[in-house]
Amino acid sequence: MLKKILTLTLIFVGIFTLTACGGDDEPTLSDLDKLTEAFDGLALPTAIDGQLTLLDTGLHGVTITWESNKPAVISNTGLITNPSFGELDQTVTLTATLVLGENSFAKDFEVVVLATTVETDLAKANRLIVSLIFANLTVTDTVSLVSEHQSFPVTWT
Repeated sequence: MLKKILTLTLIFVGIFTLTACGGDDEPTLSDLDKLTEAFDGLALPTAIDGQLTLLDTGLHGVTITWESNKPAVISNTGLITNPSFGELDQTVTLTATLVLGENSFAKDFEVVVLATTVETDLAKANRLIVSLIFANLTVTDTVSLVSEHQSFPVTWT
């Protein structure tokens, strides 16, 4: 009886061992399949007014490089320079090149970089200085030059 119990126990242990050591249930993907999954999963926002992270490695270790058609607005590394207050938003095309093994895909993204919505102090000062410019004025009397205009210092040269 003890022999039968021991035999059955060994059979169950053997079955569990073989089951646990079984092959992979997931099929092995080719480089092209991996590249396709990385391509399909790569996304960027359509509009941005702050930081942008451009990945250099994607799903399955796919290498990604970026190229911008307006590097002064979005650099190839993702550095953003927003259009100034009062300027128009800028549309930039970013091209991602994905490479794995001998295979590569390119994917284009259009991203709208939103203009700054708040006028900076420097922009205000420049605008106010322009308002101080005298056009076609002939001075025939003593002129007092201001040293400050709307709380901004004014320097005359």
